[in-house]
Amino acid sequence: MNITGELKGLAVEELDTLVPGDTDPPDPPIDLIFEGRMLGELTWKITPPIQSADIDVYEYQIDNTLNMSSPVFEGETKDLQIKWSGDGTALASSVSRYCRVRARDKSGNVSAWEPLN
Repeated sequence: MNITGELKGLAVEELDTLVPGDTDPPDPPIDLIFEGRMLGELTWKITPPIQSADIDVYEYQIDNTLNMSSPVFEGETKDLQIKWSGDGTALASSVSRYCRVRARDKSGNVSAWEPLN
């Protein structure tokens, strides 16, 4: 609040939602590590950015190409882990899958994508 009592350019947390004014995207996750394939499920671990208090959710995409031109799945998680079981046939050992992740804050701003893993 400035000297005249006006609220300008500030983001205030209220009821776990930021009011308009926060336009800065969060930092991207530090890392995305493939943990493995187990019981028909692929698992990746997200390492959050240092400043992560404002992060609401992590958005992710899974594709079978490095350029992520047509993701086979898009989702979001509040956890620091992505688990994906595909459609049953999509997890054949001869098929490569790539995943990328980005952070979205409580104001809806999104970070850059964390490089593929």
